[in-house]
Amino acid sequence: MVAISAVLHVEKLNTRALRPLYLHPTFGKDPDVWSSACPMSNLQNKVTSQLPHFLVITAEKDWHLHHEAAMFAEELGGWDELRERVVFPRTTHLSIICHFDRECKVLNTSVASLCLQFIQQTSQLTSENEAAESDMCDTGSEE
Repeated sequence: MVAISAVLHVEKLNTRALRPLYLHPTFGKDPDVWSSACPMSNLQNKVTSQLPHFLVITAEKDWHLHHEAAMFAEELGGWDELRERVVFPRTTHLSIICHFDRECKVLNTSVASLCLQFIQQTSQLTSENEAAESDMCDTGSEE
């Protein structure tokens, strides 16, 4: 999952102002759905087996989302190579998307490049896991 300036704690959208704008159109009106769709809730409830690989990209100046991404990383308890967090300096919530393909000189990459690299790594890992599972099935059927 690639999260760019994303709300990782969906329940925070449950306010009178944000509910009709973001929460209900995206996740519906059932609070159980909100919780199951919320990466932070899954971590806090120790449902880590359901978590996909994450690339969390945030803007340096991104209201509370920058802090939320840091809390998410801390709650996760450590990142592997396919659970990483990148903060793009000198960007805001809007500029990080508006300049999706523009290279950040400080990081020597762009949001687009990071996303592509992450997707390629995830695809390769998935292919390797599927091949290993297939080999195990083949080995088990011969016995």
